[in-house]
Amino acid sequence: LNGEYTEAEERFRKALDFDTTDYQLLMNLAFISLHKNEADEAFSFFKKALSLPEDLDDASRARTLWATARLFYSQKDFPQALVCAEKAFRYQQVAKAEGLFKLGVYEALAGQEDKAIGSLRNAINMDPALFGRCAVEPDLNCIKSGLLQTLSLMAQNAFEAAQTGMKSAQSTLEELKGRRLSSEYAEPLRGIAN
Repeated sequence: LNGEYTEAEERFRKALDFDTTDYQLLMNLAFISLHKNEADEAFSFFKKALSLPEDLDDASRARTLWATARLFYSQKDFPQALVCAEKAFRYQQVAKAEGLFKLGVYEALAGQEDKAIGSLRNAINMDPALFGRCAVEPDLNCIKSGLLQTLSLMAQNAFEAAQTGMKSAQSTLEELKGRRLSSEYAEPLRGIAN
């Protein structure tokens, strides 16, 4: 936390002498290795974090696999990054939009455009705020043409659905205007109609 990596590494390695299967300890050593640009050692610690603890929960597996995917990404080994991302996504308790977005990025980088666009479309459906991120994410430039077509179609469909919703609401308002309503409801209805 304070940038004292050497001291932290020293303490974590001493703790490793007492318990070589401690998940958090292995993860901390992996992240220190990343900070030191020692990818092979980081891979080793991530692998141990996945395999040594006896009862590793799914959330911890997902966290480790996402970190491993990111490490493969930094090494520009996109197919292997995708393998780890797919495993990480399967271990997530629920399909979260951010996980789908990351999976779509790894699929795009690994040359699987159709899968990537499908994952990104699903991510946007879960969290519309990801629409803009998809349009500007540099890692998605490799599928930009197909992605922009998909985003355009999604925007058009959303616009049409909004128009249909507005027409339905206006129709309902007109129908209610023609009915005799108690004064309690008439005033709010006039406010909505205007």
